[in-house]
Amino acid sequence: MQFIKKKIVGGKSVKEKYDDGVSAILNGMNEARNSVKNSAGEGTQYAANEYAGVVNDGTVESGENVFEIHYKLGAPSFNEVYNSSFDDNNFIQKSTKDFEGGYVELKNDRGGKTNYGVTQKTLDDYNTNFNASYKTGEGFPKNIEELSPLQAKTILCEMFFRPYNINYIPNLKICRVVFDSCVLGGPKMNQLFLDEINKLTGENFKFKLRKYKRGNNYVTVSDPVIPSKAAELVADLSEEQIIVLSDKLVEGRMKYHFRDIEENNSQIDFLEGWYERARCLYSDRDKFDSLFFSKKETFLKQYNRGK
Repeated sequence: MQFIKKKIVGGKSVKEKYDDGVSAILNGMNEARNSVKNSAGEGTQYAANEYAGVVNDGTVESGENVFEIHYKLGAPSFNEVYNSSFDDNNFIQKSTKDFEGGYVELKNDRGGKTNYGVTQKTLDDYNTNFNASYKTGEGFPKNIEELSPLQAKTILCEMFFRPYNINYIPNLKICRVVFDSCVLGGPKMNQLFLDEINKLTGENFKFKLRKYKRGNNYVTVSDPVIPSKAAELVADLSEEQIIVLSDKLVEGRMKYHFRDIEENNSQIDFLEGWYERARCLYSDRDKFDSLFFSKKETFLKQYNRGK
């Protein structure tokens, strides 16, 4: 297996800057954990059990902040994933929150009207069809334009982070890439994680199949819930393997975007944004550009979007 070569930037290698930034995030995580108040409002606590902050039936304990729950020992909370970003003036890692800021209605956007990363369809599903035991949102608006940042955050946590077992991945780097990809491209993007963890470990994890009725017929589809055992294997990877896995997930995401544009040329409108978003998750920006910049420029010219 080949690992990232060191590239000196400002006296430190890219990998060292990457690790420094993640260390800063982890320090913030520890501070947040130490400051979480218990439900009685006295003292501080951090439940170091397997399902910290969650009772046996999967619902939230009284008074618990749903964004601060750690579902597996070593796994980051939703807040840590959603907000995780750092900037040391030379090396910037942006978070999902940085990219999903406010209401947009863009031509050719298949998701349609979107607010803070939540589409109108997702909001409709949350209000009318989503009935998980851990659902906490009530009285959310019908129109996506009226959705507040906190409401959007609740939906992203409860409809993307939890049901697809992203919350079980015991590593911040991997968890944030998988979650951001799921929000951007939908749960089908979880296939990238399954493919890469299989390659790294020699396992053969697959999504479960489920049937649902379409008209008068039943259709079998792959259910993109990450197997919990596949998620847990991340804990056994070395730090170098973690970086390799994280970068492979981002590379797979860019390849998916290029295929998507080839099949639907209108999606070229979003290539620049997709590129920068993926680049902000990669460990070595120069390497990322060497892999994808030329192809991006070719696509922009080919579909008459070049400057």
